[in-house]
Amino acid sequence: MICNMLSAMSVMTGLCSGAAPQALSDKPPSFSVTVAQKMINAHRARHGLNALAIDSRLNAAAKAHSRDLARRNAISHRGSDGSYPKDRARRAGYNPRLASENVAVGYTNTSDVIQSWKVSRGHNANLLRRGAKHMGMGMVYRPNSGRETYWTLIIGRPR
Repeated sequence: MICNMLSAMSVMTGLCSGAAPQALSDKPPSFSVTVAQKMINAHRARHGLNALAIDSRLNAAAKAHSRDLARRNAISHRGSDGSYPKDRARRAGYNPRLASENVAVGYTNTSDVIQSWKVSRGHNANLLRRGAKHMGMGMVYRPNSGRETYWTLIIGRPR
């Protein structure tokens, strides 16, 4: 029941997706928005969907949300100020018609977090969102937090 609720909220902890638990590490994780873009666009192409362009404003919004999650040691689509993905995209200068968000904690590299989202129904729906044009991604590394990494992906379409 709880896993179904979490999946419906598109919140990923690695516990409900069947993904292997991520080992904590003393070294910073590997993060690349271009690796994420290539993986997401290949996945979208297999489903007959358009490629997404990286948008620096969505990168900034995603990074800010990851920073907020790390500061709170939390995982949520709601920011500490009550904001949601569209609010954060707008605040970063992107005027969204659509803003879908995936979040995750604990993954040690970009490839693993994208792969985990592909096998999670709610997250995968966001990756395959029809009409999306842009993406932005951010990750914050907070050693000794118990979760270590905080990932945010925003997929959007402007007005």
